[in-house]
Amino acid sequence: MANKCFNYPNCNNEATTEFCPECLMNGGIKVEKVNDRLTKEDLTNLFDVAREKQLPFIFVSIEAEGIKEVIAFPSESFDAKEKFYNNAYSDELVHVMNSKVRITNVIAGDVAALLYI
Repeated sequence: MANKCFNYPNCNNEATTEFCPECLMNGGIKVEKVNDRLTKEDLTNLFDVAREKQLPFIFVSIEAEGIKEVIAFPSESFDAKEKFYNNAYSDELVHVMNSKVRITNVIAGDVAALLYI
């Protein structure tokens, strides 16, 4: 069966559905992370891929003082939210006004993407 992952031909996972888990976790891009930490560049790349692939949502996982939450926003909010995250978070995705708040994961897709965040 042909690879159906939206990241094909860069993906060789031979997914039989639109999203393979590895590409879904990275918003459709293969990301090499240092120390398993996301960077602002990773976040920017995800926004670009989400727009290019016309994905309906971006989900952002945030940890704040030991409490985890996931924020979901639709494609019509991508521009405003990208601007907000670029202003409010450092290159290491730590909040500029509270070092105990950080973005720990981001993913783009439909609601099924929540399974991988």
